[in-house]
Amino acid sequence: MRSVAYPNPNPNPNLNPNPDPNPNPILIPNPNPNPNRNPNPNPNPNQVTKKSWALGVASGLMIILGYPGELILEGPALAARFMFWMMAMFPFGYVSSF
Repeated sequence: MRSVAYPNPNPNPNLNPNPDPNPNPILIPNPNPNPNRNPNPNPNPNQVTKKSWALGVASGLMIILGYPGELILEGPALAARFMFWMMAMFPFGYVSSF
């Protein structure tokens, strides 16, 4: 078998003529999708502390209320599992409102 050598018209080709200036593959079209909730660039430290504690306590409460339902897998106690899920949705709604 005979090999054929093809001439290279461009010895240093640019494989991507239109490189993306941002190589990050995650596209975030709008970092703030809700225009009514603009973040405060200079938050009050007392507000930050108060909100952090409120969100932390609500998250912990959500886990405490919902975890017993995770232990119920089958049987007639599935209604109790739904009850634990429903109780955990109250703190979840509070946390997700921020």
